[in-house]
Amino acid sequence: MDSHEETRTQWLALVAALPDHYQDVLRLRLVYRLSVQETAEIMHTSPDDILVTQHTALNVLREHLAKARIHRNTPTSSTRAESDVSIDHANATPLLVRLNCTLRLPH
Repeated sequence: MDSHEETRTQWLALVAALPDHYQDVLRLRLVYRLSVQETAEIMHTSPDDILVTQHTALNVLREHLAKARIHRNTPTSSTRAESDVSIDHANATPLLVRLNCTLRLPH
């Protein structure tokens, strides 16, 4: 597996580890680029709840990413097997690109 594919797989695992409603908000806001109001209507909640959920989801991803980077540099760390994570590869790339931009991470 090349470096790009490995990074992509790691990102997908991080996103897949999020609760479903976090994934849904991120997908609607970052991939489909829906407004907060449109996302709230689809998810039957308030715009404020969408903003809080998006903020929380991005913070959780930042925390998981920091831990993943620490574990990657630790020789004795155990990592979760790729088979433990269900990944939707068809929708993954747009989400990953938008997450990189949103989290302001290097590509």
